[in-house]
Amino acid sequence: MYDDAENETFALILRKSLNKSPSKNNLIWTRKKRNGHSPLRQRSRSPSNQQNGTRRKSLIRKQKSGSPRDRSSTPEKEVFPKNVKIEVTIKRHGGKYYISQNGVELTRFFEEIKINKEAFPVFQNIPKSLPQQRFIPPEFGITTLGNSHGFDASGSTSGFIVWVGGKGLMIDPPPFSSVVLKNEGIHPSLIAKVIISHCHADHDSGAFHKILEAQPVELLSTETILRSFLRKYSAITGVPLSGVNKLVRFRPVRIGHRIRIYGADFHFFYSFHSIPSIGFSVERNGQSFYFSGDTFYDPETLKKFYLEKKLFNKHRYEELARKDFSKFDVVFHEAGIPPIHTPQNILHDHSLKHKHTHSNQKGIFLYHCTQGSLKHNDLKLVPLGIHKTVVISDANSRRSTIIGKDPFRSNLDLLSSVSLVSWLPINRMLELLDVLETVIYSPGQSILNAGPFGPRFYIVKKGTVRIYSNDSSKGKFEKFLGPCDTFGESSIFGDGSRLANVEALSEVTLLEINKFDFFWVFGDPSLPDATGVNALAAPIRRMKNLSKMRREGNAEFINENTFIRSLSETQKNQFNMLLSTQPVSPGEVLWSKGDP
Repeated sequence: MYDDAENETFALILRKSLNKSPSKNNLIWTRKKRNGHSPLRQRSRSPSNQQNGTRRKSLIRKQKSGSPRDRSSTPEKEVFPKNVKIEVTIKRHGGKYYISQNGVELTRFFEEIKINKEAFPVFQNIPKSLPQQRFIPPEFGITTLGNSHGFDASGSTSGFIVWVGGKGLMIDPPPFSSVVLKNEGIHPSLIAKVIISHCHADHDSGAFHKILEAQPVELLSTETILRSFLRKYSAITGVPLSGVNKLVRFRPVRIGHRIRIYGADFHFFYSFHSIPSIGFSVERNGQSFYFSGDTFYDPETLKKFYLEKKLFNKHRYEELARKDFSKFDVVFHEAGIPPIHTPQNILHDHSLKHKHTHSNQKGIFLYHCTQGSLKHNDLKLVPLGIHKTVVISDANSRRSTIIGKDPFRSNLDLLSSVSLVSWLPINRMLELLDVLETVIYSPGQSILNAGPFGPRFYIVKKGTVRIYSNDSSKGKFEKFLGPCDTFGESSIFGDGSRLANVEALSEVTLLEINKFDFFWVFGDPSLPDATGVNALAAPIRRMKNLSKMRREGNAEFINENTFIRSLSETQKNQFNMLLSTQPVSPGEVLWSKGDP
């Protein structure tokens, strides 16, 4: 299956990059090679420069005899002849791009590049049909989405989710990981925070995709890493830095200080890598997890760096070299080629030394490497896939916290992730918690039937519901909702009748509110805002507009658009909230070329 929406995005970025030059359809790069050096620069074939015969400056300065670049007095064999001029031309014609070198065509490709998403290894665990029992996050655990590196064609780049209290923090999400989670029934709102360890492409490429999803997401990292991230994706997308910055809800982590997230204590630290990179440890109710980040860990070599080369002070040396992984229940440590990654033999020796120190430890798991590259039998890769989640503690554990057991706390946690609710001020949120009723349905049980039923609004707390209509006169459709999704707004804003049937696919827990309590908490969108009493009703007006679009049959019609149907259910709803119907007479001009 190919993703048309992403094809168009790639094509748009490619066209935008080409359109930046003075000559939109024809770019030339000139390369002069000498003594093995081959700098590459871009220039445009501008008619003015061709006509006036302006002589272009050489892209590299001629190397003077005896310059610092001459590292040896012994003559070296020249790889390339002197002053060779290479012109690489890119032309666009008939929906294709043509690349030529010195007038000889090298390759051609279509304007729209089709990406087969399912060829990405991260898709290997996607079920072919919708699972009846959706994934339920543990109270404390780790789900690995990718365990390899950017140079492995058959593996997926390293990234995982840390689950705390049923909520997730996604670390270095691999490309398309959001689609995998969607197909597993994991609602985007369950993962409202993303941690970027550093800005190498095999660690941050999926983060930008996650940020562009409908649900707001917080980006956690240091200010140094954030600035690199923003500059990088501004350059890649062509979007101004200020525009990319608006997409990000940044919360800086403080190195060396405890940060409490979802009831767990996070401690962030800088690792030892080629660019600024972070790792962290997490402790929750006496149980812990350690993530190294990309780093070079070799105590003996680090000691030489400290004593002989004076690369860092004593505190930094001890932080990097004196690690005791045995005190953690689960350790995810990278491994690769030194000096920017950790040699496997170092982790092997550490594993043998502390083998019986911590009887409850699940072990040291390696990531950022391939299965074929493992050199020691006692070392193992991080388990890959949602259904191989490493559970440190679950909801039935004695160490499980009050989160998930206290209905008030668990409901508040859920509502904070529901976009239609999270904007409420705290006093209204407390009122909402007071009027919500909890209802539970068994798998296969009917929740609602189309037709008159009564005006009630629902929020899915747990499980999966199926919403469908077999009425061809109003348009047949079927969709599935999970935790944090809502339904029932049409009966609230209409006459109380239902437009579709709703059934439970699994055991389902819903939070229910009637029409009168709904308007008491959220406000009535029909009231004026002049007094300021109903100033918070703007989101409810958008919800009312969504109800209108559905009753008129426009919402499902619009959702059939090839681009819109690729969006998430939340994105579709938000898009439909902004639309309105506009009657158009025959022959009426909607817009003219050149109109703003």
